[in-house]
Amino acid sequence: MGTFKVELNIPEIASVNYATFSSYYITQIFGGGFSDETRTNSLIALYMRLVENALRQYETGRKLIHEVWFKRAPSEIPMSKFVSAMGFFETCITNMHRATECMIAIRSRPFVPQDFKSHLPKPIRFIQEPVAAQLRNMRNAIHHFESEILNGNLPEGSRVLLHVDGPVTKVGDDSRKVIEHIELGENLIKLSELSNWLSEMYRCAHQICLYKKP
Repeated sequence: MGTFKVELNIPEIASVNYATFSSYYITQIFGGGFSDETRTNSLIALYMRLVENALRQYETGRKLIHEVWFKRAPSEIPMSKFVSAMGFFETCITNMHRATECMIAIRSRPFVPQDFKSHLPKPIRFIQEPVAAQLRNMRNAIHHFESEILNGNLPEGSRVLLHVDGPVTKVGDDSRKVIEHIELGENLIKLSELSNWLSEMYRCAHQICLYKKP
């Protein structure tokens, strides 16, 4: 009788220190923000909030998937944890898309000071195609599927949730499944790529906290 082995390729986000965000919020409240321009401060605040939330949602989804496969009784099928993980990844994608749009605005709006723009890391991959398009398309698929469900237009046999999945390989009688990506409809993003984009978003957030207003 063959064996069935499951492996997870859902990388941890390295070097994240959530104190970065606390430091930023304190500066916002007591230091007057990074700019004398309300529109600039609002864009930066929105970006920081979205990135922190996306990071926490990714890590929670990652933790739940690990528990589904490796921290359960042999006879248990913890579907509620699996469904909860899907919800965290859905919200993570939505917030990453919003953070991407926010960073694009920070880089392009003329009212944002040029010295602040120059302080940001370069290049920023997540605001460029095809990364931004992948996030946008997955976010749109999530919201489109919800509309289809509400309107009763979902085709028969459609998968109605964002799904964490991966390929199965066979060697003789043994099978090996690697959980490595999220997918919905025709949209697929590898979780290793998602973690890299989140790391880059965090590096931008960290760099923002190092900025000193002239």
